Amino acid sequence: MAKLNDFIAQIKSEGLMRNNRYMVNIPSPPGMSSAVDLQKVLLFCDSVSMPGVTIGTSPALTYGEVREMPYEKLFQPVSMTFYVDNSMHVKRLFDDWQGSIIDTYSRETGYYVDYTRDVTITIFDIYDNTRYMVTLHEAYLKDIGPIQLDASNRDVMKLNVTLQYKYWTSALSTDTVQYPDNRGFFEKLFAGFLGDSMKLPTNYFNDFNSFQGDYNSNSVTPELGGHKLSGASYRF
Repeated sequence: MAKLNDFIAQIKSEGLMRNNRYMVNIPSPPGMSSAVDLQKVLLFCDSVSMPGVTIGTSPALTYGEVREMPYEKLFQPVSMTFYVDNSMHVKRLFDDWQGSIIDTYSRETGYYVDYTRDVTITIFDIYDNTRYMVTLHEAYLKDIGPIQLDASNRDVMKLNVTLQYKYWTSALSTDTVQYPDNRGFFEKLFAGFLGDSMKLPTNYFNDFNSFQGDYNSNSVTPELGGHKLSGASYRF
């Protein structure tokens, strides 16, 4: 019989995974406009659902009780939510992808091999180690959700999309490199998207409320080569 102390000891030694430590990677969708930076778009992924799977069954009666016998796997679609940037690059990317599946004007259907991509969802632990990875094989954009505009609403615009795919596979990772705090993960992530020359302010990590206040007042500036750019706002 499991004891409370055993549970506490297990949590202290192993820890628990968090829902907010993930990264989505979508190889360049077909038809994507050259003006759209895919890596920066993926930075705006606010939420994603881990794919589910259901075993399809049918009743079988040979003798006695009816048994449900499995005969196939049913893979559930994956939904994602993205913040929409001021240039509408997020919206344009998915519009272009869906247009490559069925053309908006001619209604001609593209070739399956051309519009499908292997999409990966990577899960990190609190030390930024890669622990789990899911690959959606032959994924394509099935649904672009509507965006409700409201003159009285001051919230940030979000876009919901749904991906369909053939099947998914998962893999555990052996990456055990640890960082002393979250700085390692976020600096590497932002450097990869925005360039090695950009340095995040110190208070982004140790005093986020202060950083947010500076950001809202446009007083945060990026540092390039140890020199601050006068009059340039820190934006991402």
